[in-house]
Amino acid sequence: MALPSHAYGQEGLEVVTDQHSSAFPEVQGSHDPEAYHTEHDPHAAPQSMQHAHQVLPVGYNKAAATNGAYQPGPTELDGEAAPKAAGRRRLFFILGGVIAVLVILGAVLGGVLGSRAAAASSNSGSGSAQGQQNANGGSNSASATDPPSTATDTSATSSATSSATPIPTLKSVRVGSQFAATGWRGQGFFNIWMFYQGPDDVVRYSTYSSATDDWSTPKEITSIQPMAGTPMAAAANLDSDNPSVELYYLNSNSMLRGQHFREGETSSTGSPSDINKFSYSMDKDTKLSAFWPYVLSQNKNGTFRWHRNDYSAGAWVNESILDAAASAHTGMTILPTAVQYLDTIGFLYVDGQGELSTYAPPKSDTDIQGWGSASGSTNVDVPLNNTSIGAFAYARKGNEINTHVLFQNADQDIYDVYQDDDSNTWKGPTTHDALSGADDGTSIGCVMEGLWYYSNVNMSSLTDMTRCYYQSQNKIKEVWFDGDTWKDLGFLPMD
Repeated sequence: MALPSHAYGQEGLEVVTDQHSSAFPEVQGSHDPEAYHTEHDPHAAPQSMQHAHQVLPVGYNKAAATNGAYQPGPTELDGEAAPKAAGRRRLFFILGGVIAVLVILGAVLGGVLGSRAAAASSNSGSGSAQGQQNANGGSNSASATDPPSTATDTSATSSATSSATPIPTLKSVRVGSQFAATGWRGQGFFNIWMFYQGPDDVVRYSTYSSATDDWSTPKEITSIQPMAGTPMAAAANLDSDNPSVELYYLNSNSMLRGQHFREGETSSTGSPSDINKFSYSMDKDTKLSAFWPYVLSQNKNGTFRWHRNDYSAGAWVNESILDAAASAHTGMTILPTAVQYLDTIGFLYVDGQGELSTYAPPKSDTDIQGWGSASGSTNVDVPLNNTSIGAFAYARKGNEINTHVLFQNADQDIYDVYQDDDSNTWKGPTTHDALSGADDGTSIGCVMEGLWYYSNVNMSSLTDMTRCYYQSQNKIKEVWFDGDTWKDLGFLPMD
């Protein structure tokens, strides 16, 4: 799939924030040593100190001061006034001392609290900036293998104040929307379609073409009536020279429905799919996954069902899979298991014990056995709390494939489990800076390029389409596996 400010706290520095600036706080010294300390030169001539005005205490006798003797002032010669004046002076001194102590304590306390607040602000800014630099590979320079940027870049966006800024709700995508992604290759280019649901329950989609390196603005599919929070799946159909995209969803009655898109033949809102001729009632809490000509769902008892188009006058075959049982509302993803795709299909899901598992239908001796040759557990634990799963594959050599499976762990980061060598063992889970920052409970949609044996379209070894999507800050983030590591491509453009 696809491409993807340091504010350091320093001892002895305090943060000074310009209320008219949105940039990182300016760091300046908390004191100037030159302003308060003058080095004494023992060989310098004595310096006289001149004062323009000097306040002398009551009772000070200038003449007597020359020999150190104390002479009483006029008020102290009054027999009754002197004790009263002395009492008042003592009271003034006591009150002055108390006030001075309070002022000093207030200043010290204010300084301590201010220093802690400044340090916290500085640490927060530097941590966010460091995380963003790591997400960009620690450098602002692009790799020679990087595809063009396809989404709004997040590397220039400071997150130092993100905790204090409310996360906006977008008009185009609802919080917790399910995602469905697909795409296909043309001659020297590729296209990606990404579907999601808005807060108004209208399903929308954005398209990307590598030929123009642009994402479209969201398009609304106003001709369908999906249920709120509908599951969605998408697949590219390459059975003709003009590829089509198939979207599958549930309507308000939990019936499986589809919408068909073919450039030049349908409007931007598509046309009804022939699967709508069949009354396939679904568990409203199921998730969906698709890879042409299959649509996968889960029955209420935890088993699976897939619907297959058998090309006989648009007929669909409804088949239950009874030898694979999963946790309730499991995430699932259906994938081709061979480079030469001819119904060589399988899927991944979370079993009842919370382990990522695979299912591959029985194959003939001539078929390549994907995912290590058998159905079963990957020995990777996955949260059971309705976790979404996304996956893609690309060719390795011969008819063998590399497979990557993404899920959200309990720490909310996205993790990758994969097979990438002849051992066909599952590795991971691992996470990366580019896979951090996901919203809790996000859907994960990954692009699996369309394939079709009869059209001579086999799985590519290229990794420019190996892209996945998940929700972050209520927006849709695009990440890309370049064949070596994950990269953050930013957010899809939408309001």
